[in-house]
Amino acid sequence: DGESGEKLTTLWGHTEEVVVVQYDFNHQCVATGSMDHTGKIFDLTTGIELWAIDGHTDALVALEFSSDGNFLLSGSFDSNVFLWDTRTHSKIGSLSGHQDSISRCLFNYDTTLVATGSVDRTAKIWDRRNLKESFHLEHEDEVLDLAFDSVGARLAAAEGNGHVQVWDVKKNAELLFCLSGHTCEVSKVCFSPGGGQLLTASSDGTARLWSARDGKALQILDGHTDEVFSCAFSYTGETILTASKDKTCRLWKMEPNIDDD
Repeated sequence: DGESGEKLTTLWGHTEEVVVVQYDFNHQCVATGSMDHTGKIFDLTTGIELWAIDGHTDALVALEFSSDGNFLLSGSFDSNVFLWDTRTHSKIGSLSGHQDSISRCLFNYDTTLVATGSVDRTAKIWDRRNLKESFHLEHEDEVLDLAFDSVGARLAAAEGNGHVQVWDVKKNAELLFCLSGHTCEVSKVCFSPGGGQLLTASSDGTARLWSARDGKALQILDGHTDEVFSCAFSYTGETILTASKDKTCRLWKMEPNIDDD
């Protein structure tokens, strides 16, 4: 329970470590991915397994529901991403083309596009309707995380070298700018709700806030004593949450002179 902290249920079924968890849009079910090569979808109220994701030949490490809840992506160390129909519990098809492990897969806001990232140093944009590759985006290092902006016009790709590349993916695959300042790998990147900022988390122990218009550094969130592996904006975009290997989470207030548009 989000208010009381009381455990509501335990989800059983995997035979190895669970490495990814994803809620559906309505928070009625949850998908889990495991090192046992499978995914499972559970009813959140009862804890009962509804259906399973099979077919991957290595660890299932990435999951993403579409905003309407009708589709689910699963990405694996086997270098493949599968697209599933959550209404029929059936696989629609595969997004194959990466040469190494998948790190991230996600839909854009209207579910017409899919972005995939891999440690093969590439990201790819696919048309969800025909499963065809639209853009192939080369990077300097492993792609560890991806984020679409709220209208699906830009894609941010976090790299193992501490950089984040921001691409225009609306009409073409144009590199807009590169965020440079972290001294170790960037494990998480996200756009603010209004689309005016980008937030990054890094193994250098900091999170950073950037302008999504020109890549200018706006604020350094320095205070953790170990790697920062995740970060997120609040619903309004006024508060930032960071999580670290120092066993703490921290809440930060955005500086008042920063405008999210």
